[in-house]
Amino acid sequence: MLTSFHLAAQSFKMTSLTHKQGQSLGWTALYTPETGWPANLSGVTITSTFIDSQGVLRSITVVKNVNNLEFTATANTSAWSIGVGNIDFKLTSGGSTWYTETIAINVVKHITA
Repeated sequence: MLTSFHLAAQSFKMTSLTHKQGQSLGWTALYTPETGWPANLSGVTITSTFIDSQGVLRSITVVKNVNNLEFTATANTSAWSIGVGNIDFKLTSGGSTWYTETIAINVVKHITA
């Protein structure tokens, strides 16, 4: 299971985080394989969906970086509902499927206009 996530200059366990509604989502994940997982992301398809606090499925764009050890996830969050939603990532290769831990994202309203 992919259990650590690299965002900007910090790494943390994938459990929960807060994100401002309307702020661009742009994460880079550093892939560190565990036993039974592919050695790198070459030949791996990565998909993701965010389900917001109202149960609406929101699309996440996932692109593997050329080094095959990182991937970037981006999304427009302007329509995401305020409240806690969840996201995970699905990796598939050669008929096998792996899922990351589920991350709870608390979507909050921005204060400054």
